[in-house]
Amino acid sequence: MKKPLVIEDLIEGESDQLSQDLFDGLGDLRADHDEFLRGVKQRIGEEPETSEPLAAEESKPQAILKLPMFVQRAAAFFPPVLLPHGMIKIGFPVGSKVSAKILPGVMLFPALSIAMVLLTFALGLRAVMGGKKLGQRQNEVAARDDSKAWWRRYWLPSLVMMIGIVWMLFHAPNDALTLLVCFSTLVFLGVYASLARAGLASRQEVAKRATAAMYWLTGISLQLSVPDTFAGRDLSGAWLVPLVLLFGGRVCRQLGNLGRRGKGSVAGRSWIVMDVCFTALVLAIHFGPVGKMPTSLEDVNQWLSSLDDTSQINQVQLVVSNMETAGELSFDSKTMKAAAKQRLDKEILDGSFNFLYAAALMELGCFEEEHYGALANPEAIGRYTRSATPMAANAEHLLPVLMAELHLGSISMEQREAIAGRVIAAVDPGYKYANSKDLFYAVRVLDVLGLSDRATELQSASDEILRATWVLENNEEESAFATYSTSLVYDETGLARADRLTFVWGHSTAQSIWIMNRLGVPQWMSARDLTVLDAFLARTSRHYGMMGINEFDAEPAAAQALLHTLPEWKAARAELVPTILGTFYDLRALLAAVLLAAFSIILTWMAPEEGEEAVSPG
Repeated sequence: MKKPLVIEDLIEGESDQLSQDLFDGLGDLRADHDEFLRGVKQRIGEEPETSEPLAAEESKPQAILKLPMFVQRAAAFFPPVLLPHGMIKIGFPVGSKVSAKILPGVMLFPALSIAMVLLTFALGLRAVMGGKKLGQRQNEVAARDDSKAWWRRYWLPSLVMMIGIVWMLFHAPNDALTLLVCFSTLVFLGVYASLARAGLASRQEVAKRATAAMYWLTGISLQLSVPDTFAGRDLSGAWLVPLVLLFGGRVCRQLGNLGRRGKGSVAGRSWIVMDVCFTALVLAIHFGPVGKMPTSLEDVNQWLSSLDDTSQINQVQLVVSNMETAGELSFDSKTMKAAAKQRLDKEILDGSFNFLYAAALMELGCFEEEHYGALANPEAIGRYTRSATPMAANAEHLLPVLMAELHLGSISMEQREAIAGRVIAAVDPGYKYANSKDLFYAVRVLDVLGLSDRATELQSASDEILRATWVLENNEEESAFATYSTSLVYDETGLARADRLTFVWGHSTAQSIWIMNRLGVPQWMSARDLTVLDAFLARTSRHYGMMGINEFDAEPAAAQALLHTLPEWKAARAELVPTILGTFYDLRALLAAVLLAAFSIILTWMAPEEGEEAVSPG
């Protein structure tokens, strides 16, 4: 039973009616005392968890993720306190408590930027369709004073907007770029309306301000959107933004020069040269060697063929394994084997070789007979088979010794079964440091033992470990598998979320996809989960063309190739057919730029020459 809530009076003589009102109003939101205490004990390990609450918790994120995406985005606009209790229950099947906490959600930025695009479109149409019938004049001083007056009136909201955009650059850059362009459009429309009311919106004045705005934005967007990443984030189609703005500024400037031919011809030619240089720069950065570009499978094979450094051989082995399984491996290992032999001859002789690299080198065919002898340890195999205690996350250390013994001699089937049983038992999904590496090496041990069919015994553990390390980006555009679950922050729905997915998770993600290929894609992974996982791999595999690729680029590229061979991926692509709304969402920054350029050109064209009458378009 819930205990009554008592708030001490801060004003002497005040009654306790306030306490009673708060208790009655917030009763459904307060945790039960016994339930809360039990949860705290479970969290600190004093009381074992029960299976029923866990099952209930696991259902929450699935119910939320099944909601239509437009519902999740629209819900971001409404603080939960403004929604009727019944509406929350009907719209969100996980229950009002969970729904109320997630409603503001991570979709606020995309929803806000999309709303700004629509608002820009509506206000732009209003400006275009509401032409004034006032005489316009050319007075640069008066026009400048009028513009200053507009900024004095709206400086505070403009400052707040710009601060918000700068902050968003590091959290949702695509939305920040969209808001920046939309805000600039609204400022232009506001200044234009002010000039029109003052009789100063001549073609030359409108063109001057439109051109200045778009050229300024061209420089800003050039830094943010070319190539398609900012701070490691993907900006779909955003490399076209500076080109659209540059084109719009160029047209507006030419319209402003109509009727003034013969003036400033040298300056006009210099502007043309500058426009051409800007365009060439955008295209060179995006498509040339100084920009980031996707890592192709051919790039990966060429990199493997020229690899003469085995310091990251475990990552190389995973790249080769994923490429081979995907049917995309075709490289010459001569250079890599020569480098490996040189390293083995030196480090095994002086005793400095790290045997955790041995399994990868053996699987890549880099070991020779004298190298196997250095790893032989029949006593270790005997200890593994005699002990009844599960090997605590020791498959990684066992694998090279086991491979050496199998190459040099023989291990009985009884010993193999004993080792396999211990390896499987050692994979504990409840262990706080359980991760994909445990599964990865356990399956590899079973493979070298010739007991690959027993890997199916790890499917349940695989589902739990992959679920625990699954991380969804706050804007839900990317997702990956973290190295450990202990470093993650989980939301109220039980999902791990992060502001930014680090490229360091590329290795654990590549291992996890290797595991899914062997043990199956977990049932909890939806088609959209696979899509955002693919987006993470696509982004982290991009490399600077002038620098070539390394293991951090090759690993996600190979993992993506393997992901695309999974039947679940092919089903996901068939299920998630692109829609008009989805395309609008992906290209929101580009659409905002198109609106700015279009309205600027139209309003400049509509504006009269000095002394002419402005004619309403109607």
